[in-house]
Parts: sequence; C-alpha cells; structure tokens
Amino acid sequence: MYNDLKNNNISSSRSIISPSLGEWEIVENDEGNLVGNVSISMNELMAHSVLHPLRRIALAYKSSYGVVSARISINNSRFALHEYDVLEGVVEDVSYIILNIKKLLIKNSENQEVEDPDFFFMTLDSSDREVKAGDFTSSQSNIEIVNKDLVICHLDFEASIKIEVLVVRGYGYVSEEENRYKYQNSLNEGFLFIGTIFSSVLSVSGRVEENTGAANKHDILHLNIVTDGRESPKNVFEESIKFYIKQLEGFVYEEEELNKTQDDSNVFMDNSIDILNLETRSINALKKTGILTIGALTQQTPAELLAGNTAFGKKSLQDVRVKLLKYDLYLKGDSKDNYQEKEEKC
Repeated sequence: MYNDLKNNNISSSRSIISPSLGEWEIVENDEGNLVGNVSISMNELMAHSVLHPLRRIALAYKSSYGVVSARISINNSRFALHEYDVLEGVVEDVSYIILNIKKLLIKNSENQEVEDPDFFFMTLDSSDREVKAGDFTSSQSNIEIVNKDLVICHLDFEASIKIEVLVVRGYGYVSEEENRYKYQNSLNEGFLFIGTIFSSVLSVSGRVEENTGAANKHDILHLNIVTDGRESPKNVFEESIKFYIKQLEGFVYEEEELNKTQDDSNVFMDNSIDILNLETRSINALKKTGILTIGALTQQTPAELLAGNTAFGKKSLQDVRVKLLKYDLYLKGDSKDNYQEKEEKC
C-alpha cells in the first residue's frame, strides 16, 4: 500500500501558499478623501490575523502633521485670550476659528532634496473678507496645505487678522493638556493650545472571503483604506506592514541576522534590498535604477546613487546608510563618519 501511495505522488494534504496581493483601486470621493481597495489571497485563517493588527497600526501609528497651538490677533493689536474670546472685526468667535484650524490638512511634498521638518511655524496675515487656509505661508519649501479652500473665518470691512500656528509631526490623538505641557515653555505669550488628530487615515476595514472550493483552502481579504487625501492608501498599507514587522523583529535573536559567517555572506548579499526595510521612496528610487540586491547596492558609491536618479536625494542616502550599518555594511568608498544613525520615526 505504501508503494502505491508513493507511486501516485501523494503529498501533504495541505500546502502553504504565498500571499498574493492584487492591484490597488484608488479613487477620490466628493469630499477629497482617497478611497483604496485591494484583495489579498492568503493562507486559511490568516486574513483575520492580518486585518486586525493592520487596522490598529494604520489608525494609531501613521504619522502626519498637525497644529498643536495657535496665536490669533486682530488689527495688529491684542491676542485672543481664550477659545471663548470675541475679536472685534471678526464675524466668528475664536472657538469657531480654532475648530477650522484643526481641520488643516498639511503634508510634505515629494522633494527628496529637502529634509522633512519635525516642527515648523505657519503664518496667516490677511484683510480679505473671507480668510482661507491657502493664505497660510511657511518658510518650509517642502510643505503644502491640501485643503487650501478651507474657510478659516470672515472679517468685517477694514479689519485684518494674523494667525500663527505651530505644526509638529506626530501620530494618533494628542489632547490639549498634553500639548500645553509639552510646548508652553517654548512659545511666546498668546498661544492657545488645541487637541490634535495627527492621523491621515480615516478608516480601515476589511471583509474576509473563505475560498473553500480551491484545491488549497485559502482566505481572500478584501481591504478598504480611506485617507483624508494627504497620503495614498497604498502607502499607508505598505508602511503599516513594515511597522508591524519591525515590532516583531524584537522577538528574534539579532545574532541570527547580524553575525553572518563567511560561508553564507555571498548568499546574504544576494538578498533583495526589501529586507533592509528602507523608506518607500528610497526603495522605489533604487529599484528604478536596477539596484535590486544588497550586493549591488554596496557596489555603489554615494555619488553614483545621487546621480543615478533624481528621486534619490540626500535623505534617501542617509536612510540607506543607516539601514546598511545595522548589517555592518557600507557603500563603496564611503566613510564611517557618514553613518551616524538618526532616530527613526514611524
């Protein structure tokens, strides 16, 4: 009987399949939000295991910019004293203005040559009857306001208003009290503190379809991600997965990755650059120039990387240096002085 089974090529009753990601469908709705849908085929019972942590991470840990404090003055005279204050010449009260300031959607541009700031100030100085978000200006060239047509307030004739806001990068929700505790000693008189919702992700949902009719039972996760327009749902998905993997890596002995023997060093260098967990913009720029493996990457000089693709800038170069250093690797002809690891933000 055993020989009969062997001759008939009988194998294991179940096989482990590799996850298969479908094509993203991303559309902009009437509110300017980006709605992304994708289907993922994976092993039986895995869809729910992926959906729940992915949802929590995307909603709670995706960093974006938000306003934490604002100073409002009218006719270059007095500042608003509190959120219930009324300023002469302004149709709305201060609480209404603050609610609109909280709706500002601020993002960094795609300029690779400019470092994304952790905080900065924006200023609005206007005497228009209708004051809009697009009136804000900043010294940061790589910062833009997505909802420029958002109305901040309305002015009477011959009135002018000045609004200064402190913008910082953060994640999740931070209360007014927490912002006051953290920043009040660093700001001048007149700044009012507000609660901040940093996340650009509005919702993450999914539906699991059990495909029991196939030869190998598997699940299909139909994933839906909605953002406020500052970030692509696809980028949110990719960065959330990377964040999750990074959290789990702490349970694995680092020696297994870092202490490579000479015998398997060549095999390691043949690995894809994906295992370096580079930023999305960095890895896309490298792949665009045909650099797909760690070995190919370490054969490049910093100058060659910067010259090979306009999308690969100084920030991407520093990202590569930091990630290579974790494996005791360097770019060709590079100096260890350039490998000062910066604090990574998720």
